[in-house]
Amino acid sequence: AAPIFKWSIQNIPIFPLIFVRFFIASIFLIPFLKKTEIKLKDFFKVILLGFFGITINSGLFFLGISLTSSINAGIMAAAGPIFTILGAHLFLKENYKPQVILGTVVGLMGVLIIITQSFVKSGGFSLDLLGNLLLVASVWGTVGHEIMVKKLQNKYDSVLLTYAMFLVGALSILPFAYLQLTQHPEFLLHLDVRGFTGLGFGILFSSLAAYFLWNWG
Repeated sequence: AAPIFKWSIQNIPIFPLIFVRFFIASIFLIPFLKKTEIKLKDFFKVILLGFFGITINSGLFFLGISLTSSINAGIMAAAGPIFTILGAHLFLKENYKPQVILGTVVGLMGVLIIITQSFVKSGGFSLDLLGNLLLVASVWGTVGHEIMVKKLQNKYDSVLLTYAMFLVGALSILPFAYLQLTQHPEFLLHLDVRGFTGLGFGILFSSLAAYFLWNWG
């Protein structure tokens, strides 16, 4: 996703891309919904699922890659497992073998090296450093997403959970998308292969396929 989206946001603003990506993906899931009822007591958890999985994860991810390299996005993703271990242990009471923890710590060291390198090269705070920190923060969105899926998975099927999180995420992004659209309405007239590739890839692969398979897995 990172290199494709880094390329596409040269032609389309970040938040309209995120909104269209998830809103259209949610529409594509409607024919596959077996049940649409969500219990009132689970509404807040479903909102948190969309907030962590879409608003935080995708929002900060796109802001991050707009400021730093797409290669760094892949490296920052290495922080995901160690954060997941912490979150799963605290909130789901899951335990892990020592070698798993050791492997994730090694990955986290790579992330810290990249962040430190950005700080040293710039002689202080920089846009590159901010982008890397936003990418790390976006990983926490993934952790929150994983925890909420685990809490809801025995009550609802993966299609409904994916649909709900797409819809919640898209609606939460809508005000930012509208703001960017009013500031740069001319971009609609200049969409080219970069923008359409980002939308197509985002809807079909990075949203429908990736999130559904992630929730199902």
